[in-house]
Amino acid sequence: MIMEHLRTKVSLVIAALLLGANSLMAQKSFDTLPLHFEMSAVVSTPHKGITPVGATLDLNYTFGRKLSVHAIAEGAMFVPKEGTTADYNRTCNLGGGIGYTFWPEDGEHRGDFEVRASVTASVGHADFKHTGYNVGINWYGHAEGHKVVPMVSVGYSYKHFSNAALPEYHGMYATLGVRF
Repeated sequence: MIMEHLRTKVSLVIAALLLGANSLMAQKSFDTLPLHFEMSAVVSTPHKGITPVGATLDLNYTFGRKLSVHAIAEGAMFVPKEGTTADYNRTCNLGGGIGYTFWPEDGEHRGDFEVRASVTASVGHADFKHTGYNVGINWYGHAEGHKVVPMVSVGYSYKHFSNAALPEYHGMYATLGVRF
């Protein structure tokens, strides 16, 4: 029930942002600006009784065609084995990261592959307050001539909780999102 409610909220936010970003990005002045906005849904593997899920917003700037820096905001929910959620197992994290495109677009428009590392920390008061570290490979579609492109990521996530009663989280993650 709660997962369906979360899916509905994420779907509505994605639809609204797609519609708004398409009209905003149609302006010619943004065509040459190496600033991108990404939003994605995140799922992770279960570890010691908890499964992190969430959504990520990423504003990034690309230097040249290879190096990028990222400002990240993410909302996470830690779903226990029983599947119940409450306010105490939700967090909001802010952080940053760096990326390097190691396989740029070619003439066949396959897209870019980027290795990315990020660090985020929880803000506010939460029982699941933590510092998160992610390293992964991102693929985003060919952007030339398109304002919105698909994005897929896979990688490794480590979360260190400030509450000593919670175990450290180690696991794989996958994301599916869009890039403007």
